[in-house]
Amino acid sequence: DETELRAISNTDVGEILDSENKMERAIELAKGYGKNYKRIIDGIKKKVEFPPPLVVKDSKGTLFLLGGNSRLMLGVAMGYNLPVKVISWSKEIQ
Repeated sequence: DETELRAISNTDVGEILDSENKMERAIELAKGYGKNYKRIIDGIKKKVEFPPPLVVKDSKGTLFLLGGNSRLMLGVAMGYNLPVKVISWSKEIQ
């Protein structure tokens, strides 16, 4: 849900959620990262199987995105609830 998405650090999802034009901002950020946003958008629409964004949850419950920022923010901008892979880590993220 939105609360969990906002709790993830190392992602632009919070900015997308706060944006008036979510899709425009997500595309702008994806372009800035050199990502093929058109392919990602097309894949999400066609339900192509992408690797899920990868999040680490540390011993304190902190969530940190390791990969998949563009997929996650574009999916959120499109109104999709994409699956996210969460891996537990026994240590604390510094």
